[in-house]
Amino acid sequence: MLGLLLFLLLLAAVTVFPVMIAAKLVGAKNTDFAHALLALFLQGVLSWVLHAIFLRPLLAGLISLLVGPAIYAAVLKTTYLRGLAISFLFVLIVMIFLMLLGPMMGFHYMNMHWMQGDVV
Repeated sequence: MLGLLLFLLLLAAVTVFPVMIAAKLVGAKNTDFAHALLALFLQGVLSWVLHAIFLRPLLAGLISLLVGPAIYAAVLKTTYLRGLAISFLFVLIVMIFLMLLGPMMGFHYMNMHWMQGDVV
């Protein structure tokens, strides 16, 4: 049970908290945990639906990049451009977080053989 709670806390730290921080940085009205979680859930549903509809991941990704900020804008009560900034800041914060804390968890971004096609 404790392992599950730690996993959920880590998942929230990697996903929900960066959205909350980015929303506060751009001045969104709804910056609490529930709204950030709802925005991420809707973004995930959008991505899943787009990847199910379009067989080309690049096209689904491009549409998600255009529609995703509208989700952030609607849920977090801000403008589309600020929603776009939230999307950008979210990715930036998560990348910094993973680069700093990844090695402590045994993950290092320079040692990703699976991305280069080398399956061990």
